[in-house]
Amino acid sequence: MKIVNQFASPNANLKDLRLACLCSLGFAVFFRYNELSNILPVHLEFHSDFVRIFVPHANNDIYREGNYVYIKRLNDQFCPVALLQRYIL
Repeated sequence: MKIVNQFASPNANLKDLRLACLCSLGFAVFFRYNELSNILPVHLEFHSDFVRIFVPHANNDIYREGNYVYIKRLNDQFCPVALLQRYIL
């Protein structure tokens, strides 16, 4: 919560917003850094209630086909989907 409060304020710059977004996504979905760093904007699909993220490479992906992760949208300031959408825009 402190990271989001400090780095995702309404007047945050892009670098600070990226840090808050990465920490929020990593915590919400238990992503490792290498999984977070391989996500591209084309891997994201925003829907009204959730976001679908395609993870191209993961340590537990034995067939190396990739996998989808779904994150539900919350109605508060700590929502990882809202932070991600704000960062992309």
